[in-house]
Amino acid sequence: MRSCSNFRDAGWDANGFRPGAVCQPPTQHCETAVPDNASRLGAENLPVKLAVSAGIVISAAIALLTLAKAQNLNSELKHVIVPLNSTRWVSLAAVNIERGVEYPSVVSLKGNVEMKVPVCVSDGTEFGRICDGQMIVRADEAQVHEDTGEIEAHGTVVITHGKL
Repeated sequence: MRSCSNFRDAGWDANGFRPGAVCQPPTQHCETAVPDNASRLGAENLPVKLAVSAGIVISAAIALLTLAKAQNLNSELKHVIVPLNSTRWVSLAAVNIERGVEYPSVVSLKGNVEMKVPVCVSDGTEFGRICDGQMIVRADEAQVHEDTGEIEAHGTVVITHGKL
């Protein structure tokens, strides 16, 4: 940075001078504290700095929108428990659930479907059952037949075992 008390230059404020500033009168002594090319280094890197900053801002916005969408899907889920075969209950969750008025009916589930079905076997008595965990079915869409217990899952379907 050049330092003079009397100068003629365009483009710099009163706090500093641009490299190559002319001091008046010519006999006055000017000191240079920073090399002349040092002030140009920031200007040459400005497009790169702007591109990196824009990339960071865009990445953060995409991450926030993804999180907001995932939270929105989970908060919109509807839950219902329906009887199957009049002997066991099934927990259903989905974005959209439609069921007929009369029992038994077909329950239609759409969007982020999750069904939890107990895994039970008869113990030999008329109504006795031994249950060990549950089958968890996740799908894009599904229909559950209350009278037969049949499940028709469509789209991406994943079946796992869970504990009661």
